Amino acid sequence: PDHVRDARARDARFGVGGSGSGASPCRVSRETRALPDAGMSTPAASNVIRLVRTRGLCVLRQLRLEESLFRANAENWAIVNDGAPRTAIVLGISGKPHRLIDVAAAHRDDLLVIKRFSGGGTVVVDANTQLVSLVMNAEAVAPTPLFPHPLMRWTEDLYKGMDTCDENAGVFRDVPNWRLHQNDYVVEVSDVPSVDDRDDAKKILKVGGNAQSISKTRFVHHTSFLWDFDEENMSRYLAVPEKQPAYRENRPHGAFLTPLSRWVRDRNLMRDRLPGALRALGLIVEEASVADAEAAARAAKERAEAEAAAEAAAEKAEQQKVLDEVQKMVADLEIKRKAEEAKREAKEKAEREAAIKEEEAREKREKAAEALELERRAAKIAKDAAKARGETGGVGKNADASRDSKKSGGVASSSGGASSASSAAAAKAHLLARDEAEGFTGPPTKVSKEDAAEAATWAQPSGFFVFLCNDSTEEECYVRNLMGAPAKFWDVTVDHVKQGTTLILYNFAARTLTGPYEALGAPKWNEHADAWQGGRGAPPGKRLVSAFPVQVAIGPSPIMAPVTASLGGDFRPSVGGLPLGSPDQGRRDIIVTKLRNAARDKGRPCPSAAERKRQASLARAKASAGSGTRGGALPGAAPGP
Repeated sequence: PDHVRDARARDARFGVGGSGSGASPCRVSRETRALPDAGMSTPAASNVIRLVRTRGLCVLRQLRLEESLFRANAENWAIVNDGAPRTAIVLGISGKPHRLIDVAAAHRDDLLVIKRFSGGGTVVVDANTQLVSLVMNAEAVAPTPLFPHPLMRWTEDLYKGMDTCDENAGVFRDVPNWRLHQNDYVVEVSDVPSVDDRDDAKKILKVGGNAQSISKTRFVHHTSFLWDFDEENMSRYLAVPEKQPAYRENRPHGAFLTPLSRWVRDRNLMRDRLPGALRALGLIVEEASVADAEAAARAAKERAEAEAAAEAAAEKAEQQKVLDEVQKMVADLEIKRKAEEAKREAKEKAEREAAIKEEEAREKREKAAEALELERRAAKIAKDAAKARGETGGVGKNADASRDSKKSGGVASSSGGASSASSAAAAKAHLLARDEAEGFTGPPTKVSKEDAAEAATWAQPSGFFVFLCNDSTEEECYVRNLMGAPAKFWDVTVDHVKQGTTLILYNFAARTLTGPYEALGAPKWNEHADAWQGGRGAPPGKRLVSAFPVQVAIGPSPIMAPVTASLGGDFRPSVGGLPLGSPDQGRRDIIVTKLRNAARDKGRPCPSAAERKRQASLARAKASAGSGTRGGALPGAAPGP
């Protein structure tokens, strides 16, 4: 039944019997244990049992043989070993030597102490112990389920005999009151005479203990029958177990055990009657020797090893197949990823080119408008000069001729040259006017040697870069921790900005410098498409592209906390201003000097490179000593903008 099979795994390694056994009862009716009739007989191969009858076989050798037959062989075996050549103590698989035996006494007397692979209690075996083991398949005992108590009942039928007319049934059929009691084989004595005519009060005396090991399809049932025993040895080597059957009632070994020799005259009874008892249970008995059993065990072991090797090879081949499939999958994913990356890069490149064309067209329109404005101003200046000399009409004609010459593509006349000179003068005057109008006043910043040396450290090892903003875009840089540039600056930004680059934000409208910051990575194209859009959405059918799609994430710099400095008289438009990009050494020195001066004016720390290095070393030393502040920032570091 399914519920019995499910219970096998739980009880497969539980021992049954022995002086320390104690398991819950599992009753099986006599009808369940009855032999099948002729129409229900099992196939011949399943009910053949090979019987080995021997004397003086080493108990360790016997246990190893039985375990090999149990685990690797598929045949049914019965092994009868009359007497061990050497006194030994055998414990169950879960037995604790220091609790069950006198370890010192066993060591002193050089006893062989063995843990068998099955359960059960602890026994002393010697030349007067008859060891009987059954190693069998489930089919051989069907319909008995492979469960401890049903198997115990089956072995009771083997040794006691069933209610059958077969005169060979039961090895101990002649012993009165021989039975299975609380997983032990016992004789219940009252007025029943024994061989030596001793009389006892009514008692239950043990003549044999049992142990089992059960797998899904096979089982081992060990029994140690006491033909005789040395009570002194029992007391010397065995402790009274903490767990014992109720019927023992804490009796000592001499009052609890009885030898088979008291009830049976012939020591060969087991050897002689076991074949007939097995046949009475429907088994076909074949004689075999210890050598036959060991050869069968070796062959089974070799076969099992070959099967295991073949299984391991098949598993390895399957694993290799799976590995090859995974590698192919990874390769396909990598190809797909590269294709998608190439597609994305191509799309970004097309977006950049379109954005650059749009920016160039806008700049061209702005330059054309600025040129017209300069020409208008030059004409006005010329007109005013001519008027002052009383030559207004002539100048006007020359100016008109100059414009006509430009429109027709003709060669510039002398009056055109004069007009060009006037335009250059007007442009210079315009730039000077911008210097004054935009507040670029005051003397230029003086750079000390210390500031120049410090400026060089700001650019090491990852470079120095200036981004531009105005009053409408500066705040968003701080909110997003992001700096951006127009599409046409993609190449120059990629070439100069990487993780760790020192960044400065230049507000060309307010004429302020803010920094330093640190780049948290390389530039990315349009990562934040909604940045600096003013709420503007994408054109119909197109992806939204930021007004400044060349974007770099920023964080606090380890150099010092960011500070804002006014430009004053530096970077005038008339001398080139401060363009976006990596500035030359002169501009970089001025930027660093201004920011350090601003930090000093505001009472903020602006440590030099040597001081920063020393502070970092102290921080590492404190951290290694376990006294540093966890999660502390480097000196001078500050939170994001």
